[in-house]
Amino acid sequence: MLWIGQRWQRHSDSRLFFLVIAILIGFVSGLAAMLLHKLVDFLGHVSQWSCDRLGDIAGNFAWFAFPFAGIAISFLIQKKLGGPRYAKSLAPLILALRKKQSRIPAIETFNHILSSAFSVGLGGSAGLEAPSVLTGAAIGSNIARFFRVNRRRSLLIGCGAAAGISAIFNSPIGGVLFVVEVLLPEFSVSALVPILLSSAVASVTSRIVIGNHQFFSNLSTHWLPQEIPSIVLCAIVCALVGVFVIKSTYAIDYQLDSRFPKPVHRLFVGGSILCILLALFPALRGSGYKVIELLIADDAQGLLKANSRWAWLPLGALLPMAIAAISIFTKSFASTLTIESGGDGGMFAPSMFIGACTGYAFANAANMTGLVQLPVANLVIIGMCGVFTAVMRAPLTGVILIAEVTGGYVILVPLMIVSTIAWSCANFLEPYSIYTKALAEHQNLDDDNVRIQ
Repeated sequence: MLWIGQRWQRHSDSRLFFLVIAILIGFVSGLAAMLLHKLVDFLGHVSQWSCDRLGDIAGNFAWFAFPFAGIAISFLIQKKLGGPRYAKSLAPLILALRKKQSRIPAIETFNHILSSAFSVGLGGSAGLEAPSVLTGAAIGSNIARFFRVNRRRSLLIGCGAAAGISAIFNSPIGGVLFVVEVLLPEFSVSALVPILLSSAVASVTSRIVIGNHQFFSNLSTHWLPQEIPSIVLCAIVCALVGVFVIKSTYAIDYQLDSRFPKPVHRLFVGGSILCILLALFPALRGSGYKVIELLIADDAQGLLKANSRWAWLPLGALLPMAIAAISIFTKSFASTLTIESGGDGGMFAPSMFIGACTGYAFANAANMTGLVQLPVANLVIIGMCGVFTAVMRAPLTGVILIAEVTGGYVILVPLMIVSTIAWSCANFLEPYSIYTKALAEHQNLDDDNVRIQ
């Protein structure tokens, strides 16, 4: 097979060769992302089944302890399969691509799947997108190495990264745009054709494996021109929230790293704090997509049920809005603790969760004034786009990704407005994204020292 690949590459059109390799990368990366998805679902069902079988007292304790167990298992997997070079962030990948270093160890084609599956599947508060991107990038690099493709290998890494996002989110265009904006901004449009194909193949693969699904129900309504001032104000709020997410992430990371330099100590301290936080706010467990669904549907009762420990507060109609506002801050803390304590995951899903809570709280607060009447579903989707853009600094990805996962194409113009304003305001307050901030702070160091989340 290797001989065939080398002969084909020498005697056939190189563009056709790259397209066929892109199809292979998209298919394999799509399968890897779906494997991760299935593992997380399986572990989530196992933990729920175990708690139900143990009874009330023991079950509640197990539900409290499962996130810590997930982080501990993830920590051991990282130690055994990754060692000191194990990267849980896209920052080292971005740094490697900037340095034209496109060789990724073969073990990274599966170690992130195992590590993040236990972290998130057993209750850790993080997303699966960064592990999917890192896995896809490793698949792209190693398939390129298998066929001895040395020229433009970083392009094939981009194919795998786009395929990972496409499969997890069922968002083929969003995956391509993320690679264009974040990983490979120097490539020309014509060079991105293999990435388009790889992302499309991964989307088809995910639909074959888990069906033709949409992440969230399409509950958005038409927008009105008189809502634009409120949307602009919401965009500014989203920018502030996004900057808070970035700064709080690095502040927590610094405190854990400086006070507890040994990884085992960070595991026990950070993991214990995380378990307490998840016990107080159960809705923070996992990726949080079910809670986003409740927010889009404006299901106040469902939101209260997901946060039943706070139902006793005498706030009446203000309680759902208060829970959403508090979740903005607690989700940021929980996600950072999950990753920095020893777990594995990403900030895509937490950013979307925080954005949904921001939009929900903003819409309800505005509607209570009586001055405007904003559609809650639209503002939740707009908030997701605004905070995601502010955290990732990827405005095109924010617009298309959120439109694809929510079906919110009808509010595409408001999404464009909020993405632009959130990106501009966030850049004014904090010039770096959650990934590039680490690179800026460690610009004189090598990739072994870039260990942010």
